[in-house]
Amino acid sequence: MSESHHDAVSTAAGDAAATAAGNLPSMVRAVADAIRGDRIDEAEALLNQLGAVYPAPDDLAVFGVVIAIQRGQAREALWALESLPGDAHPELKALCLHVLGEPTWEGRARELEDDESVDPVVRRAMRQLLGRPVEDVSAA
Repeated sequence: MSESHHDAVSTAAGDAAATAAGNLPSMVRAVADAIRGDRIDEAEALLNQLGAVYPAPDDLAVFGVVIAIQRGQAREALWALESLPGDAHPELKALCLHVLGEPTWEGRARELEDDESVDPVVRRAMRQLLGRPVEDVSAA
């Protein structure tokens, strides 16, 4: 990481710490925006700052999982998901298994694709992962 990039990440993280305690929703958005913008180092720094002021690791774990997936660390992401209570984020588990070449990913994706109680965004993502058209998935 370049020094200027590191400085920008450090500045963003410092700003995040200063405002996180009273501004949780905007902090969560900042982490999500950094992930969507493929600014993974920034997202991780923001997540660390957020975790320091909002110690609810299960609530924030999904961000760490997505960061790990984007870094090509699907096995670590899957381990993190498996450490969460219940069957948290089965769609991310299916994605990790797919990336790892595990044959069980397809069955998991099919279950989510066909379950009308599942969020339509997740259903569309599973259809896309399965290589199927996504335009016919709507809200239950």
